[in-house]
Amino acid sequence: MRRSWFAVGCVVVTACGGQHAGARAASPGATEAADTRQPAGPALVAVDPAPAEPGASAEPSARARPRAEPPWLGASTASALSLTRSSDQRVAVWIDVPDARPPEHVPTATALVIDTSGSMQGDKIAHARQAARALARAMHDGDVVSVIAFDTTVREIVPPTLLDDRSRGEVERAIGGLRAAGDTNLHDGLRTAVWYASRAPATHPLRRVVLVSDGRATVGPSSPTALGLLAEDGMARGTQVTALGVGLDYDELTLNEIAVRSSGRFYHLEHSTSFASVVTEELRVLERTIAADAYVELVPAPGVHVEGVIGARAQRSGAGWRVPLGALYAGQSRELSVRVRLPERGPGVVQPVLSARLHFTDLTDGALPRVQEVAVRTVTTDDAAAVAARRVPRAESVLATQDAAEWAATAAARAGSGDLEAAQRELERAEHRLREQASATDDAVERERLERRASTMGKARKSAAAAAAAPAADRPRASRASALDANASSMELQGY
Repeated sequence: MRRSWFAVGCVVVTACGGQHAGARAASPGATEAADTRQPAGPALVAVDPAPAEPGASAEPSARARPRAEPPWLGASTASALSLTRSSDQRVAVWIDVPDARPPEHVPTATALVIDTSGSMQGDKIAHARQAARALARAMHDGDVVSVIAFDTTVREIVPPTLLDDRSRGEVERAIGGLRAAGDTNLHDGLRTAVWYASRAPATHPLRRVVLVSDGRATVGPSSPTALGLLAEDGMARGTQVTALGVGLDYDELTLNEIAVRSSGRFYHLEHSTSFASVVTEELRVLERTIAADAYVELVPAPGVHVEGVIGARAQRSGAGWRVPLGALYAGQSRELSVRVRLPERGPGVVQPVLSARLHFTDLTDGALPRVQEVAVRTVTTDDAAAVAARRVPRAESVLATQDAAEWAATAAARAGSGDLEAAQRELERAEHRLREQASATDDAVERERLERRASTMGKARKSAAAAAAAPAADRPRASRASALDANASSMELQGY
């Protein structure tokens, strides 16, 4: 007889009423018993479906059968158990988007905004024109494209244009007018691009700004906060920003803020020759986008206090927190951690921690609004060995990655101030944390994931070491390059 499965204590609820087991048997720290000799974890329980109506077919047709789909959302403490003397806990939350594709192209609106200040003269502006043309050629008929240039002022190179055979040629001809001169009015350039993309018709639910800059804002508001708020405003209207920093002179703190506040993406490009390939990659991501308007809602259990969210920008929402994610593409993973403080309790207590709820619009299913939920619980014990025995591999991987990203960000700041020895120590610490966790896990998928991330830290560490060994005359430039490498590594680990 056919059976359906669900996880006790770790229920994933979709908008269509389906229930699925956690992505791994040990996902949230749930329990079926408080006996710490057998540390608790979510138990899979088989439930036979209700008997069919007389004369009804035992199996629905393939067309009518609901889609089998693993949950996208997971959440857990590092172990299914927690020590009674430790009230501070970290909850790992992850979103693994299935590798599916929309049944048809989802109309997009993309605004390419290019720094055309004087520093972009020569190869950079030539490569920017090439990238803009690649954008126009790769987008589908019916998509909306605009191109904005900013130097001392803002210039509209291509207004929001619905692409077809005729307009595509006009767009490419207009792009030929890109010229570089003047200062850097990043604020007005970004504001214009966000305004254009956000005003796309409702028929175009995917909206993206691609920002290219090789310098720092010199005209208008220039702080990371002021520019980040522009991106956040776009995010509130369904627009995300991908930021491309080129060379060694761009303001990485500002581009970080823009990417984080819009839940967008960040690229550190050593050479402008990569413009076209990155723009093409962004269009590939849009083509694989299967969810829109996504966000995670975090609701703590009574008596539990959320101290903060790491790895994403979070906003207070009623009794909980809201983490905007925007559009999600096939195969994407996003991770974050939540610091919580639990109430005092004795051993053997089943302690609810929080509910994590993923809200999104499913573009593969007729733009159906959906919700998935994971309830995280832990069981208290005085037995440290029992806590170690019930570790949750994916949760430990997420927490190790968040630690490494934080240390890499510190390394970037150290390298930027010229303290390359301190930068190396932070990057070595980050690499060691990831490799140590990779060695400790018995999950092959998590081991490979951690080793790949450790290699990213290793490359950044070698960059800092090379900068420290550079001749005195070359060290400032080498330090700057090392700082950008460390910053890019931190952003990569955080999923930006």
